[in-house]
Amino acid sequence: AWPELGEEDLNAGFSIKIPKEKVNDYPWLLQFKCTHGIIERKFTKRTSFKEDWKAAGGVKRAVARSYEIANEDGLRALFSRLIFEIKSGRVKTLAYQKWIEGLEPSEEELEKQRAEYRGQDNSKLELYSIVVAVYKPKQKDLEALIDSVKAQTYEKWELILADAAGDSFAKLAAGDDRIKYFSLGSNEGISANTNEAIKKATGDWILFADHDDTLAPDALYQIHRRILENPDAGFIYSDEDKISADGRKRFEPVFKTDYNPDLLCSENYISHLSAVKRTVMDEAGLLDPAYDGAQDYDFTLRCVERLRDDQIIHIPEVLYHWRTSSASTAADQENKLYAFEAGKRAVQAHLDRIGIPAEVTEMLRHGRYRVHYHWDSTPLVSVIIPNKDHIDYLSRCLDSIRNKTDYPSYEIIIVENNSTEKATFEYYKLLESDKRIKVVKYEGGFNFSAINNYGSSFANGDFFLLLNNDTEVINSGWMSEMVGICMRKDVGIVGAKLYYPDGTIQHAGAIIGIGGVAGHAFKYFPHAHPGTADRLLLCQDYSAVTAACMMVKKDAFEKVNGLSEELAVAFNDIDFCLKVGKAGYRIVFTPFAELTHYESKSRGLEETAEQQDRFRNEVETFLDKWGDFVRKGDPYYNKHYSLKREDFSFNEELTHE
Repeated sequence: AWPELGEEDLNAGFSIKIPKEKVNDYPWLLQFKCTHGIIERKFTKRTSFKEDWKAAGGVKRAVARSYEIANEDGLRALFSRLIFEIKSGRVKTLAYQKWIEGLEPSEEELEKQRAEYRGQDNSKLELYSIVVAVYKPKQKDLEALIDSVKAQTYEKWELILADAAGDSFAKLAAGDDRIKYFSLGSNEGISANTNEAIKKATGDWILFADHDDTLAPDALYQIHRRILENPDAGFIYSDEDKISADGRKRFEPVFKTDYNPDLLCSENYISHLSAVKRTVMDEAGLLDPAYDGAQDYDFTLRCVERLRDDQIIHIPEVLYHWRTSSASTAADQENKLYAFEAGKRAVQAHLDRIGIPAEVTEMLRHGRYRVHYHWDSTPLVSVIIPNKDHIDYLSRCLDSIRNKTDYPSYEIIIVENNSTEKATFEYYKLLESDKRIKVVKYEGGFNFSAINNYGSSFANGDFFLLLNNDTEVINSGWMSEMVGICMRKDVGIVGAKLYYPDGTIQHAGAIIGIGGVAGHAFKYFPHAHPGTADRLLLCQDYSAVTAACMMVKKDAFEKVNGLSEELAVAFNDIDFCLKVGKAGYRIVFTPFAELTHYESKSRGLEETAEQQDRFRNEVETFLDKWGDFVRKGDPYYNKHYSLKREDFSFNEELTHE
């Protein structure tokens, strides 16, 4: 698509600085000089994605982000990303604002919420304390925050404003006894300042807000509703988005998953709005100034350590609006490197406290982290590979394992299933010289579940690695990465990142409910695409992963009696993951185990009437078992995302509840 690009361009980068006085001068012509020519992109006021970029914080932001992509992944990746974003229509800042406003409560509904609690005994209602460290905000921004709190439909709250720059905003607290404003006298840092506000709070729950952000009018109402539904709740968080400096534009929504501890160790995805029960805070302690810049990250980690998963509640509603300004560019992040380093230390301290032997490192993207496990043993992994003929695929798979895998302790079990070609058995004979490989014969017809269950009976390992014969290892650390995660007591299954032969994404976790049953996250995305909220780059929990490359703990495998053999071909891996999850284990996806998957080439397509009938029957079988799970919604997805597409686009069929 870009013949101007040469191999030399792959590591190229560029930076464009636009003088402030020229920002609104159109048209612009950006020229990229490449090995074999010049690529031009013209920007005018009628360029739709330019308008979206402007709404999202300015063209300078877009150019800075383009620089990051080109610098990290090369110009080919940048151009691939531009084409993908434009063709797919995923840059929808303006569309987002109109869409989300249609899902939020009307003024009539908000008034009903107010009336719901006004007639109740106020002494029996929960008091919510919103604590804010104030330091030289614009008055209009602080007023906007205060107004958003005053507009809450749940009215039993207190707003604690701790001002570290004098008392110039005292007048803003006048007229409402629920607002407590006081001067600190000096600025001791974000943690210390916030702690002073917390000390004056008297509420049953503590909420955190920045001095220039705003809350949705039903924020406290929604939190209180979840507490009534979940009396044991100890920590609650919501979705969020950004607002422009003037407060008129909303963009960059963050639609979060339910509690996702592996994602939380990869980034602070929880952020705003968060509320913690006073008793949990008393145990976890106040904010720690040693982590200033990432103090909320450290505090969140200390809180969740003390809670069960079902005590950590996610509200899939946008209840918090984070204000941005023209200064909020990617380049500005260089001034906050201390915060990203503090985030790394926060995750490291968390892992140390819970007894996980691991090292945390920062990724190229600021605020993103990777956990490297350092266990003191290398348990045996049994790689189970079903096979029928297609020795070219099998040999490629085996060669990649043996030549690229740096993990030292593994065996390979090839489950032969009805091969007919002479070359296949000749190849098996050659494999006899490798003592790590054994070939066992399964006599029945093709049943993926039964074949893997049979293969597991020959396995000696503590971990089984189910692997398709049409896969090829990419990175040497793939198995070490999967073992490191799977050795955790809470983990039952680990899945890998798989690519099609053209480099696009084939699998990066599975989402229950897409297409009525399940689908792969970010399918067909470009190789270097970070995914929504960088999820293609980060280790995280999912409800399911594909068995094309799936590591499972032997104990977990046996606890659920292996794969369900009534699902011979379709959805057996999804069913298996849901069984393991129901048994109390986590299902983890890691992008740091990478393979190419040639997508069931050895089995072919579902073309015959018999195959299609079998597929329909398996869909019915799956839904009979897991229909309630599908209807409730995948906890690692978000209701705001589409169930018709795998690209995390907006759910345009979603209606206001």
